[in-house]
Amino acid sequence: MNTLSVTFETIDSLNIDAIAIALVANRGQLSRALSLLDWRMCGLISHYIESGDITGARNELVLLPTLGRVAASRCFFFGFGDERSLESRIEEKIDWMRSSLQSALVESCAFIFPDYPSQVTLVAHELLQGNHSFKYHGIFANNSIN
Repeated sequence: MNTLSVTFETIDSLNIDAIAIALVANRGQLSRALSLLDWRMCGLISHYIESGDITGARNELVLLPTLGRVAASRCFFFGFGDERSLESRIEEKIDWMRSSLQSALVESCAFIFPDYPSQVTLVAHELLQGNHSFKYHGIFANNSIN
């Protein structure tokens, strides 16, 4: 599996035009990768989550420009719904992400998935290696910041 290190250096140096982030609803803690991205974006992500503008609700899709604070020019937030149903219909959710990114003419992309279950990340990796119009750079390895 193409796992990306969760470091500022990786986030800053990836040659990508988008980061795709899968979110679950009502999750109080950001993953390590999302926390670092939020820090680079001066707290913009956590602001939108705290204000309820980004919720992780099922089928929610939010586009957020990075304003040049990281290498990617835009972040796509995909709502996966309730955490308890994270594994259900994962293939359908990954297809939705892939088709949305293709529709937005994304050329290259890295992904952030919730910390667990790890099976979701493994399935996502397998599905994202298939034929699509953007270059798949990998998935950030997540560990929560305690």
